[in-house]
Amino acid sequence: FTALSEGLSPTELIALMNKYFSFVTEIIEAHGGFVAQYVGDEVYAVFGAPFTDEHNSGHATAAALAVKEKLEELNNNGTFGSAKIYARIGVNTGKAIVGNVGSSKRFNYAIMGDTVNLASRLEGANKFTQTDILISDSVAENLPDSFLLREVATIRVKGKEKPCVVYEPIHILGNRENARDYTNAENDTQKELDKRSFPEKVSKTAKDFALAQSYFAAKEFTKTVEVLSAYDNDPAAQVIIKRAEEMMKNPPGDDWDGVVTFTDK
Repeated sequence: FTALSEGLSPTELIALMNKYFSFVTEIIEAHGGFVAQYVGDEVYAVFGAPFTDEHNSGHATAAALAVKEKLEELNNNGTFGSAKIYARIGVNTGKAIVGNVGSSKRFNYAIMGDTVNLASRLEGANKFTQTDILISDSVAENLPDSFLLREVATIRVKGKEKPCVVYEPIHILGNRENARDYTNAENDTQKELDKRSFPEKVSKTAKDFALAQSYFAAKEFTKTVEVLSAYDNDPAAQVIIKRAEEMMKNPPGDDWDGVVTFTDK
């Protein structure tokens, strides 16, 4: 955002961001979400408040994938002119405090708590994992089988002791025009979708990443590299390979847990 804003006038920048915010907001709302606020170039959204949503993990993850796809489309067709916009997205689920927060003269509708903090940290962790979207293990556990994920790392974000396994959603089955149907694991639409299979290429990717992470955790770094060796144009795979190669040069001690600990936000 900083580099982008330096090359535009204030008027051009506002017009560009309004286009971006408009389509992101439309996608979020189409998936049952609510935009709590815009902070700089960030969109802060919640699923499950102010109205209850039993399938908030699926709706939020589907919205994230839809935003990524729409951004690619808009960048390719020149909607933003010569500029290219890229977004990092973090998704987490759990309990949070929701309500009006502020001073005696002004309030903001806010969502606060550890759940929100982790979502924010996951957004930033995409820089390390070289991904566009990261979801927490708690989100992954609540997704129906219409979502395909690949495991990219186990991380410990700044300010937290408990590590978190993070995944990148890479494919979803379903009718994009009925976004709130295909993320409901209990309805008939979902049951029909679960009978379908994922494309072979993305299915293999998910299996290879899961296998690579299991080898990495077992300190079998050579096998980790071998499993991902075919992904030479995949930035996320290259990050894992680089970490494995570093471990091969400097083998970890007995107390090594395979977790990437972040010292910055």
